[in-house]
Amino acid sequence: PADHRGEAMTLLERFLARVRVDALSGCHVWTGGLTDKGYGSFYIGGRRYVRAHRWIWEHTRGSIPSHLEPDHTCRNRRCVNVDHMELVTHRVNVRRGEAPAAVNARRTLCLHGHPLDGVRADGETRFCKVCARVSKRSYKQRQRQEATA
Repeated sequence: PADHRGEAMTLLERFLARVRVDALSGCHVWTGGLTDKGYGSFYIGGRRYVRAHRWIWEHTRGSIPSHLEPDHTCRNRRCVNVDHMELVTHRVNVRRGEAPAAVNARRTLCLHGHPLDGVRADGETRFCKVCARVSKRSYKQRQRQEATA
């Protein structure tokens, strides 16, 4: 590809031509193509597309270790500002998000306002000990009533 002067553009120039800086948020918003999940998509030749935020990270900061991924701390998937990214594990990245599992993982109280202070045998699932005791008592009481009826 060539620029308006007819000169060949470098990959970085092509990349930057698809970025708009949002003065309010500081995000460098990708205006080019997007993946089905809303991340910027950048063609680097040879029928190869890469995620724009990953390409700019590697271009400016170096390679991304295989066990890490860039997390958008601004929560904007179209942002390619490396100052708005942090390399984290996939687990950390997911938990920082807004998916139901991530929101639930950040909860500290049950629906009745008690602390989620118990952990199930799987070592992952948290529960409220107060509500579990109430539920168990109620269950046992129903069982006794059914047995005498």
